[in-house]
Amino acid sequence: MREIDLGDAAHGVVVDTADGARTVTARWVVDSSGRAGLLKRKLGLRRPVSHAANACWFRFPDRLKVDDWSDDPVWRARVPERQRWLSTNHLMGAGYWVWLIPLGSGSTSVGIVADPALHPFHRLSRFDRAIDWLREFEPQCADVVETHAPQLEDFLALQHFAHGCERVFSPDRWAMTGESGVFTDPFYSPGSDFIAIGNDFATDLNTRDLRGEDVRERAEIFNTLHLRLFDAFLKLYDGQYPLMGNPQVMTAKVAWDNAAYWSVTALLFFQRRLRHPEFMASIEPLMRRFFVLHARMQQLFAAWGRADDAAYGQARANVMDVDRLRQLQGSLDGPMMDDEALRERLERNYVWLESMARAYQRLAGEYDPALARFIARGHAEARVTERVDLEPLKLTPFSQVWLGASCSRSQARRACEKGDI
Repeated sequence: MREIDLGDAAHGVVVDTADGARTVTARWVVDSSGRAGLLKRKLGLRRPVSHAANACWFRFPDRLKVDDWSDDPVWRARVPERQRWLSTNHLMGAGYWVWLIPLGSGSTSVGIVADPALHPFHRLSRFDRAIDWLREFEPQCADVVETHAPQLEDFLALQHFAHGCERVFSPDRWAMTGESGVFTDPFYSPGSDFIAIGNDFATDLNTRDLRGEDVRERAEIFNTLHLRLFDAFLKLYDGQYPLMGNPQVMTAKVAWDNAAYWSVTALLFFQRRLRHPEFMASIEPLMRRFFVLHARMQQLFAAWGRADDAAYGQARANVMDVDRLRQLQGSLDGPMMDDEALRERLERNYVWLESMARAYQRLAGEYDPALARFIARGHAEARVTERVDLEPLKLTPFSQVWLGASCSRSQARRACEKGDI
């Protein structure tokens, strides 16, 4: 594609073909050019964001099976039949995570995503440097990667990958979908959400416009909602990478982030209501409370991470051990609900989220009483009939398990880092 010419009655796109340049005209232009962001660049709509993480990734033509990395029978029994490698596996530490993804082609993708304040980009910008970094922070993974290094298929590195946009849907009949508009972070794979939501909005606007409807107001509504969701998702990551080195706080954060997603955002998408402006307007008060609670929880996790210096070692937790979380996720593909039933479901889910937030605040308060200030007592609390039991997600520090009550958290952490326990 060479050029985009936005007009009044129709838009023109100049593309290169085997027979030379050709101009294609249409009422709508939908930019799905990915990080090239053709429309964004043309219109000067790029919006910088403060989340500054970097990434590198590379592929090998073989399967890297994490099941082979340990012969501990207890660890192996958690995922029977040695099929852990079939999932995306994350290796995590303070300021970073490493992905191991089995691809349909038979290859394995390995990626490193890191906060530059703790892990500068120059340490990840080349394959040899990435291996050196792995030797320091994930030595077992480094050994496996080095074994497969002669079969390296490719290597890419990207600095400050998150980006925003001033507008992604326009009443002038253009739209951006996927990374051509906005991108937050690969953790949780929200890029797929924004592709799906953006495609939904773009298709809705196109089909209605072709039927002769005036979609100008609808385009403004979709644009506001899309960017509002982007800002909310960005809070999951901005300044939160240091938490990846704290098993207890990160376990709490993953549980909360998924609970909030399954309770509201994903539910609205599965029920096909994000593209119904009238319905979204009817739940605006709930959405405002939800976004505020979501932001306060990210602040709580950041403060909790600074307060908790415990060492947890081989502690384990599974968010699916909490019945309510399993139910929230499992019910997403349930039958379509009418508007009133969906509003009631969303309200119940929000009430439970408030209770979950306060339960985590109480747990964080065990580390520092000052942490009991983030989540206010909600008006909905009196209606809660379901007890929020987070005990399955509470980890026991080494200082309590291995070294006795006389050992402090900081002493246990130092002993763990030295390999004494």
